[in-house]
Amino acid sequence: MYTVDPTTEGLIAYWKFNEGTGNSIHDYTEHGNDLSGNGTVEWVNVELPE
Repeated sequence: MYTVDPTTEGLIAYWKFNEGTGNSIHDYTEHGNDLSGNGTVEWVNVELPE
């Protein structure tokens, strides 16, 4: 339900924010638009509705 094809035409970046630790957020497209936090990133677990 909450998925995107990372090869979708025109998609520039796709971040899932599911790393859970660290200060980096991975871009799942082939463009490599990874993110880095400027400070300490606080990860909070959430559950999405099905």
